[in-house]
Amino acid sequence: MQLLWSSEVIDICNEYCCSWDIKFNPNKSYAGTLGGDHPTPMNPVLAGKLLQWAVQLKYLGCTFRCRSCDIDISCFVSKYYGAFNNIMRILGSKRNVIVAVHLMKSFCLPTLLYGCEIWHARAADVRSASVAWNNGFRKIFNTCWHESVKPLQFFCSCLPLSFLIHQRRLLYWKKCLFSNNMNI
Repeated sequence: MQLLWSSEVIDICNEYCCSWDIKFNPNKSYAGTLGGDHPTPMNPVLAGKLLQWAVQLKYLGCTFRCRSCDIDISCFVSKYYGAFNNIMRILGSKRNVIVAVHLMKSFCLPTLLYGCEIWHARAADVRSASVAWNNGFRKIFNTCWHESVKPLQFFCSCLPLSFLIHQRRLLYWKKCLFSNNMNI
């Protein structure tokens, strides 16, 4: 198997795009390596323009840190808080807590856990997502920041976020195992 250098790969992509009338925009394109530093003598060029080396790459809504291949989940946490705050604003101060929890689980949790089946995230990132999940319960039930939300989660039939992540991973691998599309 022959290893291709980035300039050869870019040339192959350019040839393919020319034959199919697809154009790369070198002003919006970056070069990146996953799992280490970029090769120092390497200066990839696209359409006569030197490409910048990216610190992180976005693919299918997930932002990967180039050096470590970790996923940056801060955008998911931000989207969670945005969706949660919208729900709380609409429900108002005289909200039904069970309805608020149901809406949080239905609309906010999926944005927080988007792609968690394949996450390779830092412990600090998972902790910030857990804090967001716990803060949702604190806000709904008007509790102090230092009080544990585990009894509230138990009352609402919800798992802590770390358990939810592991549950989703297990279900994902179970689906893969019994799928006809995959050879393991």
